Amino acid sequence: MRILINNLFERGLKMELTIKQFEECFNNAIKFNAFFVEICTEMRGVKESRIILNPSENFENELAWYKKAYNENLTLKALDEIKIVGFGYGSVDMLDDNM
Repeated sequence: MRILINNLFERGLKMELTIKQFEECFNNAIKFNAFFVEICTEMRGVKESRIILNPSENFENELAWYKKAYNENLTLKALDEIKIVGFGYGSVDMLDDNM
């Protein structure tokens, strides 16, 4: 089970995401017993996006940290050149299928 909240981004159509949507993703990952939350970040001046996989054991602590570290529009408070541009959740079998 995986929901990509910002799948329009992958097609080149940027959609503005919010911290509320990000929090809903984590809450749904907990509700549906997901194995990981995937977060895609971009940094101004860097060509490739960065993908972060957060395992289920860390969901609550990670969400608390992200809520402190990121603004409402998902830019990093300490360095607004870093922004979360996509996120979703999934299971181990999905990782196996994509590797």
